[in-house]
Amino acid sequence: MLLLLAVPATHDLVRYYPDGATLATNKAAEAGPLFWPHLLYNNALIWAGTVLLVITLSRMSRLYRGQSLLLVGAILLPIMLNLLFNLRVEPFRQVDLTPFAFVLSTSVLVWGVYQLSLLDLRPVARSQIFRTISDPVLVLDPDGRVLDANPAAGQLAGRPLTEVVGQPVGQLLPTWSRTVTAAMEPQGGAPVDREVTQDGRIYDLAISALPERQRQPGGHLVVARDITERRQVEEKLCAALNAELAATDRLAVALDRERAAAEHLRTLDELKSGFLQAVSHDLRTPLASVLGISLTLQRGRGLLSPADTDDLLGRLAANARRLDRILTGLLDLDKLDRGIVELRREPVDLASLVAGVVSEASDELGAHPVNLELLPIQVLADAAKVERVVANLLANAARHTDPGTPIWVRVGPLQREALLCVDDAGPGIPADQRESIFRPFQRGGGATYAPGSGVGLALVAQIVSLHDGQAWVEDRAGGGASFRVLLPAANGGG
Repeated sequence: MLLLLAVPATHDLVRYYPDGATLATNKAAEAGPLFWPHLLYNNALIWAGTVLLVITLSRMSRLYRGQSLLLVGAILLPIMLNLLFNLRVEPFRQVDLTPFAFVLSTSVLVWGVYQLSLLDLRPVARSQIFRTISDPVLVLDPDGRVLDANPAAGQLAGRPLTEVVGQPVGQLLPTWSRTVTAAMEPQGGAPVDREVTQDGRIYDLAISALPERQRQPGGHLVVARDITERRQVEEKLCAALNAELAATDRLAVALDRERAAAEHLRTLDELKSGFLQAVSHDLRTPLASVLGISLTLQRGRGLLSPADTDDLLGRLAANARRLDRILTGLLDLDKLDRGIVELRREPVDLASLVAGVVSEASDELGAHPVNLELLPIQVLADAAKVERVVANLLANAARHTDPGTPIWVRVGPLQREALLCVDDAGPGIPADQRESIFRPFQRGGGATYAPGSGVGLALVAQIVSLHDGQAWVEDRAGGGASFRVLLPAANGGG
């Protein structure tokens, strides 16, 4: 086209002046035959480009609306004026205002560069970051509609970006609707963090208010960070920590058990030492008497009078019985611990049984007077085992009291059971020892005269327990200890 205009022979094909036209006539140049195709072609290209620009700008965020309008206005002004001039539309047919329009458009663009940062690269860089960031990002207007979104947000919604923009967030992501709506309530400008799920993934929503522009609400920016892997790692870490804590707890329990076992072994060792000391004393005394009397009888054969011989033989028999009683108690305690003792239950008059035991134990009771208060009552029990209970209680009372102090023995009914009481005037049993003295090899702290082996009361407790009874000790009203045994009465005590 420029070549056609430059050659005089072809110039008139584009533009020509009619005959007689001069500057004085004020007639404009006329269009040649090639002018209109050229005008149509150029305007088609220009308007097509303008339409594409407008479509592109319409898809941009509302934040760039001012810049978009400025660009479109600057482009359309010279195009429209030139078109009006070429079409001879009054009053634009006389003077071509296109150059002046370009000057005005240039001025507008220069103003936009400084006022609206029209050529600033920062929005371009931010837009690039916005498009390439892997986290879904949504720009919402005050009504919750999507103004802009990045490709990650489109993938999350399962729609193209052209279908995402302009849609309410509640329709795009229904599971987020309530969370986003609540977070968009006035919060004083502070960002809000929420956790939501979508298609089995966990997202941390960071919702922040956009600044207001021209007194209009700025909407909200929603950034969804996929924290599924982080949550899985945290859960695994918590599970590992819980397992570690459980292992630590098990180790602590095992250590406690070890300490308890060590303490138990230490206690058993102390009990063994005390038992050996007590038993050795209890065995050594009668055994020394047996050996001494035996040697005296052997060396004094024929020299001792019959009365002395009878006395020595009586002492010998008494010490032998004492040894037998100690060994029998140990064997019985072992049988009770192993559960191989059988009871031969039969109706027994407890009062008569106690009276017989007291009578037979006169030698062991020595100078201890025994006061009996016996009421007849029948019990269903193994008579031999109950006799052992009574004998052990009497021996215990005699062993732990001063010579000459009385012992009180009472038998009587208590509701539907039979109660046996053996009271003494000794030092009594401290409250913290009233349970432990019924355990094997445990001895009371008031054992002044003969410490005992710690077997007698343990036998009492276990034999009474075999009879479904109960044994305990309490303070006597006048001072001392009151050992009590409760046994089921035969026929309910009737």
